[in-house]
Amino acid sequence: MLAIPVTFTGETCPYWFLYIILGLYLVMPIVSPWLRQASLRQLGFFVGVWGLTLAYPFLAYAGISELHGVCAWNRIGMGYYLTGYIGYLLLACFIIRADRLSARGAALTGAALFRRLASRSFAIFLVHWLFAVYGWGLFAGLGLPAWLGMPALTAAIFLCSWAVAEALALLPRPAARLLGID
Repeated sequence: MLAIPVTFTGETCPYWFLYIILGLYLVMPIVSPWLRQASLRQLGFFVGVWGLTLAYPFLAYAGISELHGVCAWNRIGMGYYLTGYIGYLLLACFIIRADRLSARGAALTGAALFRRLASRSFAIFLVHWLFAVYGWGLFAGLGLPAWLGMPALTAAIFLCSWAVAEALALLPRPAARLLGID
């Protein structure tokens, strides 16, 4: 645990998100003033550009590997900085703002399927690492191409983790509340 401020090790690997959260906390004082005054259209534009940059790694499959500063001596292009986790945070802000304007969106996000999933999300997070570690070896042994194997592995990890979270939710209420799945 003492290594976390500097790096994470095999034992602390599940805490990788701490660096992301720290980065978001450091960047929010800079982004917040813009976010308060930005229109839904401006926010949507940023989120749209951010969404496009998420596809940059897949361009390598089309033979476009040196894009926006990526070259033999620099593997991190300009798109990398835009595709950071701040985009997910701004996407959440966009959805919240857009949802206020849309009764259909409010109905969708308030649906029982999403509420149930949200109430199990912490348990899913806690358990997913176990499936990720063992699932990686299992899926690697199948010899699937990455474009098929990674989404399949992700779906399998999610479904298995959700199943465990649902099983844990069947525990008596005090135990479920203690585990954060109530």
